[in-house]
Amino acid sequence: MTINILPLLKSAEWVRLAVGQNRLVSPLPVDGVEASSASPVIAYGVDQADNVAFLPATESNLQRIKTIRERSFAALRQRLAYLDWNHTDGGNRDVLIFAGDFNAAECLLLPERMQEAHTLLSSPELLACTPKRGVLLVCRYLRDNKDATEAFLGLCHEIYYEQDGEPISPIVWGVSQGLIKDQMQIGEAYLEYLKNKYSTEATQQKEVVTEASRDEQGHGRGADVTEAALLYSPGQIAFMTLFGTPLAGFYGIFRNYSRLGEISKARGTIVASCFVIPLMILSFLTLPGSAYDKMFPVFSAILLGGVCKLTQGRMLGDAQMKGARYHKVWNQCLVIFFTLLLMLLAISVCMVFVS
Repeated sequence: MTINILPLLKSAEWVRLAVGQNRLVSPLPVDGVEASSASPVIAYGVDQADNVAFLPATESNLQRIKTIRERSFAALRQRLAYLDWNHTDGGNRDVLIFAGDFNAAECLLLPERMQEAHTLLSSPELLACTPKRGVLLVCRYLRDNKDATEAFLGLCHEIYYEQDGEPISPIVWGVSQGLIKDQMQIGEAYLEYLKNKYSTEATQQKEVVTEASRDEQGHGRGADVTEAALLYSPGQIAFMTLFGTPLAGFYGIFRNYSRLGEISKARGTIVASCFVIPLMILSFLTLPGSAYDKMFPVFSAILLGGVCKLTQGRMLGDAQMKGARYHKVWNQCLVIFFTLLLMLLAISVCMVFVS
């Protein structure tokens, strides 16, 4: 009797739980790039009609792993021959789905079937994901279309976190010429955002927390604070500093910390400004006509814009993903106007002491 061996993509979590069970597995074939510890692996299952038995990692099987792999891929080709690619619901012509069979996700392993996706989408580069057992998602990769990439990431994670079905991996792969070439690098903050958005467990937990703290909304830290926050970007702080003096820049940094719930850092900004601003004013007044005097506004703008980028850049990015927005131009102009008045008064007082 012929044994029908098929490759099965299994999650990294499955690998960790299967430690000690001595199952035969292979890494995902990523061309020229080493697969990460979070990547799914290929296990080799024997189709037993009602269930699947996995091949053990015996010395004999390890010696003939290449033959087993080729044999299983051939069986996979035959099994998936009747399936076709389809466009996803919603009218998005840039996304294809391969589904309808227990082994549909493993289509990712077949270069000739992935070439079909290249042709259907008229794209030399693709993004691919196997979020669930029996589901392969592929989309056209457009480097300059950030919205399309984020929409695809959202779809992959939404399916991955669904309760029904066996999850495989939310990792998005770059595919070229039908082969997996690399893995999309996604920031931890954005991955956490996607998990919070689509995970059933996270959604339920958020509902409980929201209900428990209904009377304290607006006073806590975290996602609830940032959703409605109005913040200043590093560029906006540099702009306000350039036309509104360093006081405007420090004010923007202070307001960002305050809106993000970082009260101690907001207080630290006030203390720092009390030392830095007088020193900058004193330097400006004691070096009239010098190169520093002429470049003082530009130098200050670069300095405070850079400080904001270094100290708050990641926080601002995370907050923006969670719904925070940046201030409008009129608000920046208002800050510039009032800080100019305050600085004019401060410089007048300093000139009295200096003279």
